[in-house]
Amino acid sequence: MSLTPPPPDSLPTALDRYLDHLRVERALMPATLESYSRDLREYLEWLESQGILQISQVGRLHVLAHLSALHARGLSRASQARHLAAVRGLHRFAAAEGVAPADPSDGVEASRGSRPLPRFLVVDEVDRLLAQPDARTPPGARDRAMLELLYASGLRVSELVGLPLTAVDAQLGIVRVRGKGGKERVV
Repeated sequence: MSLTPPPPDSLPTALDRYLDHLRVERALMPATLESYSRDLREYLEWLESQGILQISQVGRLHVLAHLSALHARGLSRASQARHLAAVRGLHRFAAAEGVAPADPSDGVEASRGSRPLPRFLVVDEVDRLLAQPDARTPPGARDRAMLELLYASGLRVSELVGLPLTAVDAQLGIVRVRGKGGKERVV
């Protein structure tokens, strides 16, 4: 009794290959991989409920109908856009690998909503925040330095906690940060 492998364009195979690509070649952050994986598994379940079993069977109308279903469920525009980004990546990858004849998500746009402006701290709030750590102790000095760096540079918390000591050049007064997508910047 021999088990035949699923066809290369089966939905699970296409998804596994794409997630491997993101993990190995694109080196995405674990949280990003997890959200893409979750969104794409949901998308594939939806496709299967529509009778689609192979990535090569997906058409533009399927992608649009899925977006419509997300909207009907009440997902925020940001969540819909994240889903679409994951779906686009999967289809672009499948087309580039020759597993699908074309990218059915090409040209599909997410609805754009107005993004609320971020809330910012006033000077008094910043002063109170920076006064919280006891800078006379090593952990307090560390915490104060981290808060000041976050405030002064606009780093993401994930960027801050991932900084190696070698990223800090005290003589030049700079910090080299590797941000989203592996892009390096100096703050």
